[in-house]
Amino acid sequence: MPVISFRNAAVILIACCLAAGQSEPEQANSSQNQTREQSSSPDTSKDANSRQEPAKAGSSPAGAEDITIPDPSLPPLEGAWQLLESGTKSDKAGDRVAAFHALGLLSDNSRAGQLAEAGLQDDKPDVRSAAAEALGQINDRGSVSKLKKMLDDTDPKVVLSAAHALVEMKNDAGYEVYYEILTGERKAGQGILSNPTAMLKDKKRMLSLGFHEGLGFVPFGGLSYEAFKMLTKDDVSPLRAAAARMLASDPDSGSYKALLNASGDKNWLVRAAAIDGLARRGDPAALPTVALYMYDEKPEVKYEAGAAVVRLTNLQQTAAKKKPAKKKRQRPR
Repeated sequence: MPVISFRNAAVILIACCLAAGQSEPEQANSSQNQTREQSSSPDTSKDANSRQEPAKAGSSPAGAEDITIPDPSLPPLEGAWQLLESGTKSDKAGDRVAAFHALGLLSDNSRAGQLAEAGLQDDKPDVRSAAAEALGQINDRGSVSKLKKMLDDTDPKVVLSAAHALVEMKNDAGYEVYYEILTGERKAGQGILSNPTAMLKDKKRMLSLGFHEGLGFVPFGGLSYEAFKMLTKDDVSPLRAAAARMLASDPDSGSYKALLNASGDKNWLVRAAAIDGLARRGDPAALPTVALYMYDEKPEVKYEAGAAVVRLTNLQQTAAKKKPAKKKRQRPR
């Protein structure tokens, strides 16, 4: 059964991460463990979040109020784009990574593609990697040539992300990287490293790359460091997050309610996965709940919510255009 194989894959992944994570330093962050009430509906979700202060980004000149992003006075769609654009340009690399990964929800969206393409020039490998992965999910064919150049990036994780994006867009250039990992040499051109054989013998490096790729079993694989820390100390939330992602395709109304409830979970990975599931489910009725989380304290959650608002709003507008106009009844003469 698919569920059994999925759980086995997830357990194997977590076991590998635990082995690699023994040497990783962990920083205490009590704010991540604060309890939040679960929302049983869009209305109760709003109540649960009404006590949270809107996220502040940047500061204004002396004497002026701080700027809140997204601006609560904007319509949800405009606020969502404001949030995503500011996230991709944030001074914090972690915010940029989260924002670029959230853009992956917006398939065939040219505006999202332009934002993600700009991320390929970032000076941080994790950000370049996130931007490349987003382009693959957005399916921006116009970025193929730039992704091919990323196959010669100095960081192996960026190379893998670019390769995966190219494969998702049905471009054979991406397979060369996987061929190199399997055989130790690339079919043509420069390899991942100047000495690929040495990389293949480096167990730590290969485990790190395997972890990066293997997180496909768990939602939000690109959130490497944060997800890694969570996987090494919590073997329940990642599986719950994966379950939330899978429920996106379940037509049962009970699963929809479960995702609404999970969007208010105390664990940020589960919240983000639930919002992702609601977005992929494509029911615009979830918009009031999803929009609330654009002010979540975790960047991974708020940017995912911003992308979800854009996706659900676009689906709502498309459905409205396709809906046939009601014909006026003619009175009998």
